Amino acid sequence: MALAGIVLSTGGPIIRQVEEASGFQIVFWRSIAQSVLIFLILMVRERGGITKVFLGLGWPGISGSLFLSLAFFGYIFSITSTTVANTLFLISTTPFFAAILAWPILREKVSKPTWIAIMTASIGVMIMVSQGLSTGRLFGNVMGLFCALATALYIISVRYGSVRSGSTDMVPVVCVSGLIAALIAVIIEGGNIWISTNDLFWCVVAGAVQNGPGFMLFTMGSRYVPAAELSLLGLIEVIIGPIWMWLLLSEIPDTYTLAGGGVVLVAVSGLAFWSLYRFGSGPGK
Repeated sequence: MALAGIVLSTGGPIIRQVEEASGFQIVFWRSIAQSVLIFLILMVRERGGITKVFLGLGWPGISGSLFLSLAFFGYIFSITSTTVANTLFLISTTPFFAAILAWPILREKVSKPTWIAIMTASIGVMIMVSQGLSTGRLFGNVMGLFCALATALYIISVRYGSVRSGSTDMVPVVCVSGLIAALIAVIIEGGNIWISTNDLFWCVVAGAVQNGPGFMLFTMGSRYVPAAELSLLGLIEVIIGPIWMWLLLSEIPDTYTLAGGGVVLVAVSGLAFWSLYRFGSGPGK
C-alpha cells in the first residue's frame, strides 16, 4: 500500500506534460496502456489460466471495475482544471467515503473518532471548494470529489470481493477498468482519439508506469487491509504528489488549497494515529 501511494503520486507531473489532448483522449490512451500492462502481467503469472481469472471476478469485480473507470475521469478532469495539490487534497476525502460505505456493505462500523475526522475534513473541503467559486475552478473541485467517491466505491467492491465473497484475486479489476474507461472515452469523443506523439508518449507513461502499477499494488493490498485503513495508507499519494509538482514544475499551491488541505490532512492524520493506537493497544493491553 505504501508503494502504491508513492507510484500514484507521480500522476501530476506526468499529466502536466500533455500539451493538446482532451481529457477523454488522455483517459483513452492512459487506460489502454494500463490494461495492456496488467494483461501481460496476468498472462505471465497465470500462464494458461488467465481466462479463469477474469471469469472469476463476479459482481464485486465488475462493480469495482466500473467505479475505478469512473474515478479515472474524475482524476483527469480535476487535475487538468485545477492545481494538482487541490485535486489530491480533495481525493484525500476517499477514506471518509469508504468508512461511511463500509458500514452498511462490509459491516465495518464507523467509530466516533472517524465521524469526528469526517466532519473536520468536510470543513477543509468546503474551504477549498469556496476558492473554486471565485476562481473558476469549481468544476475541477467537483471532479476531485467525484473521483474520491468513485475510488471509495472501488475500494468497497474489491474489499468485498477479496474478503467477503471468497475471491482471492481482484487484480484483473485494474485491467477491466481500463477497458471500460477507454470504451466510454472513445464513444464520447466520437472516435476522435488521435493525438500528437508527445501526448501519446506521456499518456502511455501515465498508464503503464503510474496508474497501472499503482492500482495493481492498491488492489493487492485490499485483501489484507480493512477499507478505512486501506484508503488511509493510499493517502501517501496526497502528501508526496504536491512535492513532486513543486520540485519538478514549480507549481505552488495557493492559500485556500494549503489551508483547506491542511485541515483535511489534520483529520486524516488524527484518524490514522487513532487507528494505530487502537490496533496497537488491543484488548487486555
